[in-house]
Amino acid sequence: FDAGATWSYVPVAVQDGLGNTANDSRFDGAAAYDASGNLHVVYMHRPPTQVAGVDRLSIVHAMSSDGGRTYPVVNIVASQLVDANGDSVDKPWLAIGRDVQDPSKQVVVVTYSDDRDGNAAQDHKNIYARVATIDGHGRIGPFSTETQVSDVPAGEFTNNYAVPAVGPNGEIVITW
Repeated sequence: FDAGATWSYVPVAVQDGLGNTANDSRFDGAAAYDASGNLHVVYMHRPPTQVAGVDRLSIVHAMSSDGGRTYPVVNIVASQLVDANGDSVDKPWLAIGRDVQDPSKQVVVVTYSDDRDGNAAQDHKNIYARVATIDGHGRIGPFSTETQVSDVPAGEFTNNYAVPAVGPNGEIVITW
């Protein structure tokens, strides 16, 4: 690496195994490095069509141990069917910091919103989070089961853009 003097385009879509047809898109990405030198990227995947009850939007985590040249580790963090409004999982974000269970390791925290109340007339989203332990250069453990972070009554409000942070002692804070 040369401190940004030169740049390369690396399409992670070719490597994530989710398809790469016309209008198949990846977007809303975020990226961070961990202390082991792994690059973590989260983004959304949208298939070419968005047919309610048929197509799925997904939150994807990809990890590279070579500075983003390749992404051999790909995890589907969340995936939901699209509803009649075209809503589903949305707005992934990530943070990396100390593992509270093992301070010699780090964790990656992925947050996202999801519209699950089944009412297509409302834009009702709650915030969810999943966590995985980083086991070293090129190694990551499985993601935890998701935790619902917000609990907004149906039809009252919507939540989006959940931004996590990991404190110096492993505490996780999420704002939205």
